[in-house]
Amino acid sequence: MMSEKKQVYLQATGGVMHKGIERALALCDAMGGDREEMHKAIGLAMRRAMEAGRTAAKRQVTARYRLSSSRFLKHTKIANSHIENKEDNTITVKAYYYGHNIPLVEFSTGGNNKRGVTAAVRKDSAEKRITGAFYADIAGYRSIYQREGYGRFPLKTKYGPSTAVMLANEEVTAEADRAAAETFERRIEHEIWRIWNGIGG
Repeated sequence: MMSEKKQVYLQATGGVMHKGIERALALCDAMGGDREEMHKAIGLAMRRAMEAGRTAAKRQVTARYRLSSSRFLKHTKIANSHIENKEDNTITVKAYYYGHNIPLVEFSTGGNNKRGVTAAVRKDSAEKRITGAFYADIAGYRSIYQREGYGRFPLKTKYGPSTAVMLANEEVTAEADRAAAETFERRIEHEIWRIWNGIGG
């Protein structure tokens, strides 16, 4: 449980997508296609693949953490890119899940008295008391706070981990990568044919 809001990144495994991109570009060249259009197709396929990975990870994460599916999706962002270096004929694939630490109030919390607030982040752990913590509505948002020092202010918000940290679990990562790889293989072929048939990106 934290008192600082940080943005955390988790790099997804890009190995299978990397191979798929190489095959797509080789096919483009063999068929005399437009590489710029092919790069658009690859970008679209990568985006769909990462979204599939996030959905697959959601089931794993919500089985381990006291966080709802909708909140997991809300707090898990995606960034992806692929860069072709024509000088050395290499391709760099970057795919990330990222997000800020999630306010603790969005996990399992209880109690609100002079002794503090109870909270738990994981399902395999019991709620623990945070001495001196309390609920408050500030600027229209309800969260859990602690005072810094002996005065009424300043206050610090209590946070749990980011979804990128949750995704770093080996089993969760494996499931996300599997779903992303399978989706990329399907989508890249679909996007290629859309371009060649003049349907657009």
